[in-house]
Amino acid sequence: MSQRTQQAVLVAALCAAGAVACASAMAAPRVVAVQASQPGASWQAEALRFLATPRASGGVAPDSAAFPFPRSYVESAAFWAEDVCHWPARDCAVEDRYDLARHTLLPAPTPAGALQAERIAVRDGSNLYDTALWQLALVLAARGDEAARTNAWLRATAVQRALRANETLRAPGGYAWRMIAPAWLLDDPLAVAPWQSLVTAGGLPIPPGDYRTGRVTWNDWQPVTGENAWIWLIGPLQAAHLHYASHGARSGAAVAVAADIPADDPMLQAVIASLPVFARQQAPNGAFWFSSLAGAAPPGKTGTERVVSIENNLSLYAGLQLLRATLRDVQPRSPALAEVDRLLNGAPASATAPARPGLESFLRGPAWEGTRFHTTGWFDTATGAWRVADEPRAVDVQTWGIAALGPKRLDAWHGVGTALKLWRSFKAWGGYGEGTTLLGVGYSDLDGNGRAQDGGYRASVLSSEWTAGAIDAVRALRAHYEQGGKPVIAELASDEASMLEGFARLRIDRYDSAGFPGAAPRLAARVPVAGTPWLYASRRYAIPFGWAANPLPSTCATAWALLLDARYDPFGYRGVPN
Repeated sequence: MSQRTQQAVLVAALCAAGAVACASAMAAPRVVAVQASQPGASWQAEALRFLATPRASGGVAPDSAAFPFPRSYVESAAFWAEDVCHWPARDCAVEDRYDLARHTLLPAPTPAGALQAERIAVRDGSNLYDTALWQLALVLAARGDEAARTNAWLRATAVQRALRANETLRAPGGYAWRMIAPAWLLDDPLAVAPWQSLVTAGGLPIPPGDYRTGRVTWNDWQPVTGENAWIWLIGPLQAAHLHYASHGARSGAAVAVAADIPADDPMLQAVIASLPVFARQQAPNGAFWFSSLAGAAPPGKTGTERVVSIENNLSLYAGLQLLRATLRDVQPRSPALAEVDRLLNGAPASATAPARPGLESFLRGPAWEGTRFHTTGWFDTATGAWRVADEPRAVDVQTWGIAALGPKRLDAWHGVGTALKLWRSFKAWGGYGEGTTLLGVGYSDLDGNGRAQDGGYRASVLSSEWTAGAIDAVRALRAHYEQGGKPVIAELASDEASMLEGFARLRIDRYDSAGFPGAAPRLAARVPVAGTPWLYASRRYAIPFGWAANPLPSTCATAWALLLDARYDPFGYRGVPN
């Protein structure tokens, strides 16, 4: 897609600036504004208030029905200037240049230019994974009130309506772009007093029109399997199960009894319609490509290698399993069920084609080594060769592997106790804590976390989102090993309790006093928000996988807080751990 076409995408199809045709096509409902909570409200109510309050009022919810996607973060110019740019230093000084051929206004590829792109993505981007969790949290929190349930369901389904109605929100091949923005040109947060001198522009068109100093072109165009698995499968399926749930309590569990999703439900039909899109991205070894765009080969390699993300494949596995279980309940004769089975289990040899492995075969074999999952790999489409690339190791691959596959399946594949061994070995390089107390996890084995020689945990950077995933994994381990002996259960119970405490310290009202190494000072005062959200990380940190963590109010982290509180596992059918 050309940059000129991308401009049309965001100007005409993302419903920015009152694009009537797009808004009409979506038929989006009017969103009811959330009311301010009463003094003394619970943290749950305050977390929900953050998720349900429009961005203009300090939350992350859409400001209008025309753009139904929540923002991923809340930030402030003061945060960027003081914590990132070290004002009055000019670390972030950048000049944007207008490109007549592509109609873009972007900086040169410098460190300051990268910081500007990050600011724009954080301020205005809606990541599809974050959006899926936001859908779940809204519908989950609204179960007890009929009016609230209706409003939450309308908000959740508006996202899928927008993605279905506007093909320009999707890349070639059918995937949606991993991040959605409300406009083609967006304002740099630093283009305000007293920091506006940090942002200049050159070569502006005459007359400039909407192009002016302080504005930047949206520049994130990546169609990624993981985000698409969440927005097309996990988010809508779990939200639909929650929406159609009755109000009774399931015996022995803290989730509602779910009624079947109607076979003609539009969300379910949209999920089924996404199967051919995913099928086109399956590699000959059963894995799914990282992106629907082929991309470039690594240095020194041919152009026939394509990258595979194990974490992305685990997300897709969870989504396909959810769909299979749903179809068995509501449409057992659906042709889609056979397609899901083929994607998961592969296809036998026929007279015209050799046997083709499925996703389960890939996750059991090439994705696994000893007691852990690989992080990334490259598949050569010309030779069929598979090459792993494990530097660095990713935290979420291990925890999501436990949660998405389930300890029972891991033990069946690789021997009794495998899931527990994975968890124990992972803590040695991925755990964050104080002394011998595990408080959570970071992002990789390069974070400076893990165990020191004396056996105690290091404390470099704590991730709220990936700590939530670790808690979710430990709960699945506890459910599986509950008959495995008191020492095992005591260890896992202790890990769960201590990580819940570490996770709670990342709530914005506890952050300033938590004593995190490298914490942003006076954050609560400099980033005003509605409600009480969770922050994305304990400090600013360059994550080795290509993006930065910031201690900013986060949609996905706050949604995870509500899911954990309700003991709702997004990887498990109807919220029950695998």
